[in-house]
Amino acid sequence: MNPTELTETVTRALRRFWAGRRAVLLLDDFDHRARSLVDELRVCGAEVGAVVARTGPGPGAPRVGPGWYCSDSEGELTRPEFEAWLRDPSAGVRDWLDGLDPARAWVALGTPRTGVAEFCGRPVHGWRRPEWAAVEDKTTIDRMWEAAGVASPPHFVAAVDELSRVASGVGR
Repeated sequence: MNPTELTETVTRALRRFWAGRRAVLLLDDFDHRARSLVDELRVCGAEVGAVVARTGPGPGAPRVGPGWYCSDSEGELTRPEFEAWLRDPSAGVRDWLDGLDPARAWVALGTPRTGVAEFCGRPVHGWRRPEWAAVEDKTTIDRMWEAAGVASPPHFVAAVDELSRVASGVGR
């Protein structure tokens, strides 16, 4: 399959999945950076029914359904605190979301950092499975590439305090 055929196949599959669906976005920050995601969902036939975000709406945020912003209701949360909150959301957000989607038919769409498989009774797509962290580890992934016969660029894994000492020798 050539690249054009592959792109067309993936596009058709995405449109089949998303056509007619509504989604609730789970985002760190709801601002201009969400525009491309919202546009892509719309092109695939989906509608963003709601947004649950750590902060927002920020400058340039796309127009979508209503939003629940932790910065307004839960206070200022760090990203790790927001991820913990997603695992155990408040009764307020549960009731709010159930009021918008009483059948719990919407799909929740997270970011690569979202660490929950479900949110308020809705499946989360795009969540980060804990076992994936091993593949993201530089030393683990390089062993995998080596076993597969794939070259990887030269590198050096070091503690932070070693970096200034070894920076001049990286890649030699």
